[in-house]
Amino acid sequence: MALRARTGMGGGHISIFACFENTDLKITKEGRSRLYKVWELQQAGRPDRDGLHIDLPENFTLFAQNSNDILTLSIVIRNVNGKIVHQDQVGQYGVIRVRR
Repeated sequence: MALRARTGMGGGHISIFACFENTDLKITKEGRSRLYKVWELQQAGRPDRDGLHIDLPENFTLFAQNSNDILTLSIVIRNVNGKIVHQDQVGQYGVIRVRR
């Protein structure tokens, strides 16, 4: 599985860090949870021009909350074949939860 997290307006990506200034990203893999603060997001995955890319196992749990009052947090999760298996977006204080 591959996750792409984006923060922006009108479908464009600005900076993933903007959506997590006052909130966290939590990912659980193989029964082990990791909480990422804004300054640790690069440890979760690979930042790129189009967002933060995170490799995920088949089974995982994700919790992400947007703290930005203007920007939208978007998450797209694709399987190994590139098919979208989950897609969501939220505004300020909106939460995205995924469990597989």
